[in-house]
Amino acid sequence: MITRTLRINETMIFPQFKRSIIISLCVFASPVSASEDFEVVNPLFFGAKVGYQLGNDASYNKTPSETLFGGYVGYQFRSDTRWDLGYQSHTELDGEGGIKVKTSLIESAVGYDFYSHGDFSAYGRVGGGYWDVNKVDSLGSSLSGKGFSPLVEVGVSYKLSKHIELIGGYQYINKIGSSDTRYYDSHALTIGARFKFSQEITPLPTIQEITPLPTIQEITPLPTIQEITPPLTITNDTAPIIFDVSSILFEHDSFWVDKSEIKKTYKVLIRTLKENPLSKVDIIGHSDATGSALYNQELSEKRAIFVAQVLEGAGVRKEQINIIGMGEADSTSTNKPARRVDFNLNFNKRT
Repeated sequence: MITRTLRINETMIFPQFKRSIIISLCVFASPVSASEDFEVVNPLFFGAKVGYQLGNDASYNKTPSETLFGGYVGYQFRSDTRWDLGYQSHTELDGEGGIKVKTSLIESAVGYDFYSHGDFSAYGRVGGGYWDVNKVDSLGSSLSGKGFSPLVEVGVSYKLSKHIELIGGYQYINKIGSSDTRYYDSHALTIGARFKFSQEITPLPTIQEITPLPTIQEITPLPTIQEITPPLTITNDTAPIIFDVSSILFEHDSFWVDKSEIKKTYKVLIRTLKENPLSKVDIIGHSDATGSALYNQELSEKRAIFVAQVLEGAGVRKEQINIIGMGEADSTSTNKPARRVDFNLNFNKRT
């Protein structure tokens, strides 16, 4: 949800204006580069896992156990939500009376991180598997079956680096087998790793040399109006024009919001940049101090990249945009919310 209040200095009604504009966008949470080139986030990932499996069959006096191996690819919808498609191979389970059971399956599930703290997350997965079971008895007779079973998994993950996450979890697959092969439930403890392409971001060259922006609180309150429809124009130098645009809400640990709402809220800024191609805008991302400094630096850069991509998609030229990630450097130095994106518009009117 986005609420908007646009404040404009009364000097806008006079014939002279100063050629500098400061804009502040406050971004709250409930998931780059200072150069002009920035990278589109890639949502793909892949991974592998191994596990120790118990085959629970009520008709046996013992529970056979063996290992499993698997691999998968997936798509990251948001910082906490993803989908994956994979393959598992279960080594042979030895049942009573010389019975041996070999199973493989194709799995598909949706995963969700329901709790995150720093580099750690707790997750859940819900989906299903299409299995192929082959059972051989002590006499060498073979039975086979194929079918679907529900799959659930819970576990924890740890962000080892920008690209790699380590994962450990418990996996349960219900009722593998058929009336011919007989059924068993699979209980498994798994460990694995996931490689995420989405972490690749162009590094920030010199964050420390960025001069802090003036705070909105230092400006004398100005009259408010609900909406400006004509394009912004500036003639020459007098007092600055201040835009105070408030409250785009992000979910926790996220750098995504509705793009259409951003375009709607910042249509005056977008129109100004499009009609004055010599003007440039700094998009400056911030985060709070929760988690590691490296993680917060990346999160602030991703927020700035996301907003920049929206502006470019609305027709603003890439060379007009300068992206900056501040990390947690400004999390306590101002009265502004820490999880936000600031704009600094350097206006240069087209002649």
